[in-house]
Amino acid sequence: MVKYRILGSRVDAWVTVICERGIAGSREVSAELWLGGHRPPDQHERVRRLEPVAVDGLQLLLATTLVDGQPFGLDVGICSDDERPVLLAMVPDCGCDACDSGSADLLADLDGWVYTVARGGVVHARRGEHTATRTRDGLASANRGDASRLDEPSPAPADAQRWLGAPWT
Repeated sequence: MVKYRILGSRVDAWVTVICERGIAGSREVSAELWLGGHRPPDQHERVRRLEPVAVDGLQLLLATTLVDGQPFGLDVGICSDDERPVLLAMVPDCGCDACDSGSADLLADLDGWVYTVARGGVVHARRGEHTATRTRDGLASANRGDASRLDEPSPAPADAQRWLGAPWT
């Protein structure tokens, strides 16, 4: 959809700046099913993986989504090494005109996810469908996710997963 094309341009800009500064490398990867994702792999047109130079930094995945066969928005995810990606956010989170608050908000969302992952720390935790995610501005949870699982000093419970990364710089 044309109205979200600006997201692809912003991703291009982020990739260029991050790579030119030697903070991370970028490569295209095959689409696959993401943990917590809502789309099958064939609804990702292009998946770019930013791999930080910093040891133990989380990798950021930015996938251009397809709706009715046309580029639409982005799925934002993380992973470490070759593990299955986990979905952090869909940008936009809804594509209807009533929910469209303009491109400035979309760009701020995308920028916020790049900052959050690059900043490091515990970015996401989940136990089944219960999730908690650190954002640039605070915390988000779904299905009564326990935000205490984002506390670095405390270990994650055995039945929970946690994505922890070193800062990119």
